[in-house]
Amino acid sequence: MALSKYEVSARYGRALFDLAEEHQQTVAINDELIALRQLLCDNSRAITMLADKNVAFEQKQQLLMTLQQPFTVFVQNLLQMVYDYGHITNLLDIIADYQTRFDKSRGRIHATVITAVPMSKTQEQAMQEALKQRFNAQEIILTSKIDANIVGGAITKVKDIIIDGSLTTRIANLKKYLLQSLN
Repeated sequence: MALSKYEVSARYGRALFDLAEEHQQTVAINDELIALRQLLCDNSRAITMLADKNVAFEQKQQLLMTLQQPFTVFVQNLLQMVYDYGHITNLLDIIADYQTRFDKSRGRIHATVITAVPMSKTQEQAMQEALKQRFNAQEIILTSKIDANIVGGAITKVKDIIIDGSLTTRIANLKKYLLQSLN
């Protein structure tokens, strides 16, 4: 029975993370995986070519060697293994799984904050501190996005949690409350 995309990424991600921990290389490998992900995003056809049955074996080997070249043996072996076992199309998911494990080991959480106008550095720092407290994290990696439609306030997304403090939502809730009061 074939493994699901989730099972493949979890197995390879966990195996690589365990190996990295064993060799005290979690940070270095994480940095390499970030570089590999960027390389794959910049060359979006690379994975498609490696998975394509119509591409000649020699071309695939040359491409694989080119991808492996700038990396250490750990990432080189990962690339070779996922290619050999037919899981090359899961590579970005494997990288994501590793990075999730890495972040968890560091007490790091990624959050996205959507505001109507850019936040100042002071506001960003205050948001990071508030999120550290709320989610008991060591570090918050904050991504800011601008959406003028929210009028004011902020919408914060952490994992699968959405904290909606936007003025648009507050006004909608107030309107709803006033309409209920009239009935």
